[in-house]
Amino acid sequence: MTQSSANKITKSAIGAYRKIAETSLQRQEIKESSGSSSYNGTTTIGLSAKVFDKYRYRENMNLGEYINATATGMGVQLRNLKATDAGWRMYRFVLFNNIGGDVTFSSNKTSVNLPNKPQASKYALVYGINVDRNNEDAYSVNLPAAVGALSAVGTGYGVHVTSALGTLGGSYGDYYVPYGKDELCSITMGAYNSAPADSYFYFNAGELWAKPLDNAKPRQIGIAPMAIGWYKAGDTISISVVYDEIVADHNNVTLGAIQGMSLSYVEYVDGEGTNVLHFVGTLREDYHVEEAQNEAFVTCKPVIYDVRDIWGN
Repeated sequence: MTQSSANKITKSAIGAYRKIAETSLQRQEIKESSGSSSYNGTTTIGLSAKVFDKYRYRENMNLGEYINATATGMGVQLRNLKATDAGWRMYRFVLFNNIGGDVTFSSNKTSVNLPNKPQASKYALVYGINVDRNNEDAYSVNLPAAVGALSAVGTGYGVHVTSALGTLGGSYGDYYVPYGKDELCSITMGAYNSAPADSYFYFNAGELWAKPLDNAKPRQIGIAPMAIGWYKAGDTISISVVYDEIVADHNNVTLGAIQGMSLSYVEYVDGEGTNVLHFVGTLREDYHVEEAQNEAFVTCKPVIYDVRDIWGN
């Protein structure tokens, strides 16, 4: 019986980003004084979602269950964030939060630098065009990003991040904000301009994307049950060691002691790319398998040397 290709679990499928929320065709005004007359607030923009839900993988529920069992967190990106300056050069504050609703700084937001990172925020940054002039460009960026130049679509001006606080995961070209698997991601935005009048920009559209993160090593679950009965000295037997995730590198592994079983000539057979490693060995002495022994195998951890998952853990 073969497994449907739609239900196979591959590295590319496990590590892929998935869209978890989006909003578009808006013209939401984001004012400097959003949420407070002292310019310390940010406001929701309709982008909020639980970062992981196994039912997003309906086309391959095996994959959803696998990620649910093995992921240690999720990496979140805000893509195609489109906003329009309303006649001024506006600095845009973007907060990746873990609660819904508007989020406020504990001190006034009165410059292009973040006064602090609100407790509810995982990551916060400020970005804008790098020339001090009137502007009405509708341009898009992908976030998060580190301080420095920021790629943008829709403007001829350079765009840069002036300030950022929080934990940034990944690397240039694939930065993400790390979240716990059960957390909510909610985006809020604020505005700043040095002019005395209250200024604003328009938020237009954006998308939230998330991918699984895994920094844990494969864990031995135990040994697959053996047929009950007597095995004779000199018999070649097969041993299957089960892990809680796919093993991608077996690194010359072998077996140690198993419930008093004395083995020689132990060899690894196959299993890389699955969660079960298969070995063969020769019994030095007669061996009797009873039901109680099979139950004890569940906690047995006989593999010696490292195994690694698809991420190299």
